Amino acid sequence: MILLLLLFSLVPYCVPEEEVIKAEVAPVLGGWNSVPAEKVLHMVRLLENSYNKRSPSLYWSKFSEVEQAKVQVSNVINYQLTVIVEQTGCLKEEDLETCKTPGFDDMTVERCHYFLVKRPPRFTLMVIGKTCEQM
Repeated sequence: MILLLLLFSLVPYCVPEEEVIKAEVAPVLGGWNSVPAEKVLHMVRLLENSYNKRSPSLYWSKFSEVEQAKVQVSNVINYQLTVIVEQTGCLKEEDLETCKTPGFDDMTVERCHYFLVKRPPRFTLMVIGKTCEQM
């Protein structure tokens, strides 16, 4: 026993250094936060395709601007997108990706608010609401 005490007294005791942890701003759980650009682009493409399929217009429409994109994580993932929708001068028989023709003066421009959700377990993106007003 005395030998053990003597052995411990000869070995220098190392005091661990304190690590300084810097405080970071974390998103509020359940609060609304900004959406990464790559996710916004993916959602805009899906919504633009859906908008054009359901539109009775003979002309393609493009989402010319994303005004706002927010995400909220809770038991589901909620998204809110506000986009500007402009009609082009390209007929739906033409390719939308190569369409460079601007819309005519009398074509509609709308501001649309989309409400989307991803629910577990599949997390597929679903539109749960949409409102549009002419500008």
